Amino acid sequence: MAYHEIAAQESWFDGEHVYVDINSLFEALPPTETLVLTNIAFESETWRPYSSALKGLESLTLTAPASSSIGLWHLLSECAGLKCLRLQGDIEVTDAPLPFDTALETIQILQVESLIDFCKEQNPPTFPNLRELTIIDFDNGPYIHQFLSVNSTIERFSVWSPITYNFDFLSRSLPHLRKALLCDINLSTLYAASSGTEWNLKQLQELIVYFFDQTLDPEEVERVIQNRMLRMSLSDSVVSLREFRLGLPLTMVDVVNTPRWQNSRLLVCADVETRGEFVQYIWKIDRLQ
Repeated sequence: MAYHEIAAQESWFDGEHVYVDINSLFEALPPTETLVLTNIAFESETWRPYSSALKGLESLTLTAPASSSIGLWHLLSECAGLKCLRLQGDIEVTDAPLPFDTALETIQILQVESLIDFCKEQNPPTFPNLRELTIIDFDNGPYIHQFLSVNSTIERFSVWSPITYNFDFLSRSLPHLRKALLCDINLSTLYAASSGTEWNLKQLQELIVYFFDQTLDPEEVERVIQNRMLRMSLSDSVVSLREFRLGLPLTMVDVVNTPRWQNSRLLVCADVETRGEFVQYIWKIDRLQ
């Protein structure tokens, strides 16, 4: 696979942002499948076409350590077969999707810092074949509802910041969800889900929950896991769940004494992994118990 990484150089400064004429960057770029632009802060002053090197691009990653802006949708319109788009850092999207733009139809993997720029004026873009969505900064606002209302084809959903929504939200918004990764969810959410009243994820195969919050009460975490999660029952419609992973800070668990967590009506502890200051428990679903 051809791979090229370009570190954008300063081109002009408007008093707030540094811009780069990306056409000049693409002039010498050969046809490639994967492109990574680092420290970007660029915007095309003219709407002339970009380099033909973008035509065969399948994966595009834009990273910015500081505030940057980009005419994203104009750039994507030049990528005829893009499958993976990753935006890393504080990147402001300065334009809007073009009418009847077919470039969004090929994107299957999307990673963003936030959905705010994608849901301006309550009009989020539609990715008809989107299969995987990763959100770094989940603000628990209306944006996720707006985005998922027109992008319900997602099968893998990852959120790397605290989330307050319950599992019923995932059930209603993502009917095709197969894998979910959530971080620092409210313990009451786990408690409610374990009762089976909010668990209607018919296609879900793997659930991963990570707790990074060091201020959580270890005894409360253990109470929820031991007394509720490990005694939960799933409705007959949930026939696909195969694995449940739970990650906790090492300070929150007693690795030696937690084998009692293995005693479950449904979950069989398959492995316990300790990595640095983090412990991950992996349970397999045993439907014969």
